[in-house]
Amino acid sequence: MNLIAKTQKNKNKIIAAILFIILISFSICLLIITVLYSQAFKRCTSKDDKVYSLVKKYPNLVYKRVQFKSNAGQVLRGYIYYKKNNIEAKKGLIVVSHGFGGTHINYLDEINYFTDKGYYVLGFDNTGCGESERDSMIGLPQTVADLDYALRFIEKNNEFKNMPILLFGHSWGGYAVCTVLSYSHKIAGVVSCAGFNSPYEIVKTTAMDSYGRWGKVILPYLSLLERIKSGKLANVSAIDGIKKSSVPVLVIHSKDDDVVKLENSIYEACKHLNKTNVSLKLFDNKGHDIFLSDNALKYIRQKRNEFKELTSKYGSYKKIPKKILKDFQASINRKLMSEIDQDMMEQIVEFFDNAIELQKNRSM
Repeated sequence: MNLIAKTQKNKNKIIAAILFIILISFSICLLIITVLYSQAFKRCTSKDDKVYSLVKKYPNLVYKRVQFKSNAGQVLRGYIYYKKNNIEAKKGLIVVSHGFGGTHINYLDEINYFTDKGYYVLGFDNTGCGESERDSMIGLPQTVADLDYALRFIEKNNEFKNMPILLFGHSWGGYAVCTVLSYSHKIAGVVSCAGFNSPYEIVKTTAMDSYGRWGKVILPYLSLLERIKSGKLANVSAIDGIKKSSVPVLVIHSKDDDVVKLENSIYEACKHLNKTNVSLKLFDNKGHDIFLSDNALKYIRQKRNEFKELTSKYGSYKKIPKKILKDFQASINRKLMSEIDQDMMEQIVEFFDNAIELQKNRSM
């Protein structure tokens, strides 16, 4: 074998070794990110039925359990809510899309308010949340698929035939109610509170905040996993749905939201969007729980500060004595903590009422 052939053979071996190392490194990184991703989206709420005990707090609030299948055949469960004395007053059906890591029962105060105003409400739990199936929430885009199948369920149900359909979403749900406008459902109006515009943007910010410069390294792997798990949905944003639709949309956000930062919000994406069907409302100090009253927000901040003092005093949450922790939990005024902003809720209901009238006028 001549010298040139030997040199070429050695080069090929080196290239093969480099490619092998790259492949192994990629596989290890992908495996690590997959584990982290799975932890982030694992089921974090139990399947216990808490609705019965919680609904008792709301006079005349009636609920009926429903279930339907989502995109991969998993069963989603929820409830139709209405007021006993308003059984014939079907102004419309509001579908509530809940926030990340929670369930629809986190919004029972809002649901109760809507039913007081003559609306029926469908509150359901997303995949891997509450009473619905699966041990994983799968990924951020899954909420859009779940909402899509909830709307399919409604459209096939004669009970809701000819009833105007409206969407109300918060945070993760705020993203869902706008993104689902890319589909062909007949929606009368949408209210999105504290929603993020796209999964990629919120994942990017979270990665950078959590891992610093390493966030740039893991971001491509996170994006790849999102595409593998969610397919085409991973590339669809809230602004895409809004641009395709003529449905009235109200987007609400707060400048000091530290969960969905303003730069990642639907509000920011719509700021320069010249569409007459889109209304924007920006607050200065409502935080992420944007529909709570000022008194509730002030009280929540107070209790958070008290809890920080406890963890600082004892070193960590786990080191707080059980009696001290129990006393702190007992001191929480949960009614005040969940008090809704009446003015904001009135504006939301007025927006829904007007959206229904607009839909009726268009169909005449």
